[in-house]
Amino acid sequence: MTSTKTVRTYIQLPKPIYHRLKSISLSEDLTFAEATRRVLEKGLADRQNGQKDSSSFLTELAKLGKKLNVRGPKDWSANFDKYTWDE
Repeated sequence: MTSTKTVRTYIQLPKPIYHRLKSISLSEDLTFAEATRRVLEKGLADRQNGQKDSSSFLTELAKLGKKLNVRGPKDWSANFDKYTWDE
């Protein structure tokens, strides 16, 4: 961690995030708190360095599609398997 001063805080996590953090802490032999700090620190560093997560990428892609007026097939829902799995 970059700072020796700490602040105690309380947050509520969705169960899937809690379980992912718990899994990281167990697999890396860390306390839950240390695993959480490391994940947060990595995420903040990535964001500061201009790296975006996949959801940001998809949001930007959707905006670009709207801007360029890109349209998908009109029968997408009826032919989902055909387009997705080539069936």
